[in-house]
This record gives sequence, structure tokens and C-alpha cells, in this order.
Amino acid sequence: MFTRPTSMPPQSPLLQLPREIRDEIYAYYVYTEDGYHHSPITGKLHTADNQPIDLSLMYTCRLIASEFSGVALRHNRITFTTIPQDESRKAERFSHLLEEHKRALMQLVALAAPCVTPRILETLRVDRSGHVLLDGLVKLDAPASRAEIQNGIFDYSDDELESTHYQLLQDMLPLISAEPGFHRSIAEQERDQGGPKDSSRSTRVTESSLLELLELKPVLWSIPSEDELTTMSPLLPRTIEESRGIEASSEGHRLKLFFLATTAAIRFLTRLTDHSRSQVRHILILEDRISIGFPEQHAQGLVPFFKEKSNLTVERRVNI
Repeated sequence: MFTRPTSMPPQSPLLQLPREIRDEIYAYYVYTEDGYHHSPITGKLHTADNQPIDLSLMYTCRLIASEFSGVALRHNRITFTTIPQDESRKAERFSHLLEEHKRALMQLVALAAPCVTPRILETLRVDRSGHVLLDGLVKLDAPASRAEIQNGIFDYSDDELESTHYQLLQDMLPLISAEPGFHRSIAEQERDQGGPKDSSRSTRVTESSLLELLELKPVLWSIPSEDELTTMSPLLPRTIEESRGIEASSEGHRLKLFFLATTAAIRFLTRLTDHSRSQVRHILILEDRISIGFPEQHAQGLVPFFKEKSNLTVERRVNI
């Protein structure tokens, strides 16, 4: 026969304290002066001296575990650095595909020049006031000639950021492709010139392959999988080996390329649960390598996290 105990076991001294005091103790327990550092290789956090994070207190009982949840992320800055050389081959391949994608978009806009109407240019100008290339195109008479559009698209100002030019092309093409004469314009160009050609490419670019580019929308601040890179490759015929030859002849050497620390931060935040992500307060991003994918745009990938939580602080430092 079982008997009920006459008294409960003594409560932990910690749990006898007011909750506000316990929260202060939890914060003191997890805080480290240099915060946590993210390992781009393992995807995990560690201390500044590369030691595992000690969270053993939270495993003492269920109540403490519940109260302790999220404390470590709230009270420690998380530092992200450039993704190391292990991923440099993938970074180089992705960079090459982005450059080829931009080149193909320029060609497609030039082929469909008669579809670049004043209405389209004005629509774009509303969103991109002050864009040198766009302001120049707006001044053209409509319908603009193919030569005028081609000169405007290919010979854009050196003052224009590559990423701004790339984004303009991506914004312009959906508007152009909706014009009634879009397909006819490309077909006529193929008939008149025996198909659009690019002297830097080893294969003929067809209408169908160009149209597939409309569906190709790379996320600049992502780290693509091998499958994603393989999907992009057939649409962009010039090989990375061919582009290396061009780079070597013009630059004399080839730099190693890296994925940004911003990319590492975005990937880490995306993989967190909603609850864990809501606890993050302060992020430090250290960019210290030449990176790929129009890096000046990558901070846009952080925007959804700012919208999700207003108390997130991101500090980004560049030292290249």
C-alpha cells in the first residue's frame, strides 16, 4: 500500500526568489563580453574563444528551462564573418552565373527594344528616380530604336552600381514581356540576323532560352544548392572556364571569391524557429573578403527580419 508524503521536498533557493530577480540571474549567467560567434562551417554558435556555450542551468528543471528560454540570444550579440574558403568554389560558380544572367538580360532587352515604351520607362522612373541609365532612356523618342536601347543598356555609366543596373533589367523585363509585340520582336530579330548572337558565348542563344530567363530570379543573398546551380547553368551557355580565360587576359590574375557575412546571417536567422528568432536582439556583421552577387544589395535580405521584429539591431562593418 502506498502512502502520500506528508510534505513536499524543499524548493530550490533560486526558485524562492522573485521572478524578476531570477531573470537577472539568468541574464548574468549567459552573458559573455564578446558575445556569441557564428561558425559558417557548422552553422552553430560558440564563444569568442571558440568554446561551446554553457546553458547547463536550463536543464536543472522544467520551470527553469521554461523561464530560461531565449535568454542567451536576448543578452548576447551574435557576430557573423565571411563564409570561408570551403565554399569558394561554389561562390565562384554562382558569381559567374549571375554575371552571365545579367549579360543575357541585357541582350533580351536589346532584342525587344520596340517594346520599351514611354509608359514602361515612366513606370520604372517613378520607383527609381535618379537612375542615370533610366533617365537617359526616358529621353528617347518612342518607339525607341534597337540601336538606341542597345547603346543605353550596354553602355551604361561607370558611375552606376552593377547591382542597380542588374535590378533595373529585372524590373524592366516583366513589363516588356507583357507588351503585345514582345514575341514578334524577338522572332523578327532572329529572322533578320539569323538568331541573336553573343560573341562571348560558345552556343547560339535561341528565343526559347531567352524567354526562360524571365523565370530565372536568383536570390543574391542566398547560398544556392548544387541542384540550383545546375538548373541555372544550361540557360547561360558560356562556361566558367571560358570566362576565366577572359578574366585572365584582362586582369592577369583571378581573385578568390566568398559568400558575404550578411549571407551567413540571413541563412542563420532563416533556420531559427520563430520563437528563437524573436529573441535575437543584436547582430554584428563583419565583411572582410571580396564577395559575390552584387554585395551592396545583400542587406535587403535582412529587411524581412526587421519587419518581423522592431527591436533587432544590425551593425555591419566592412574591412576589405
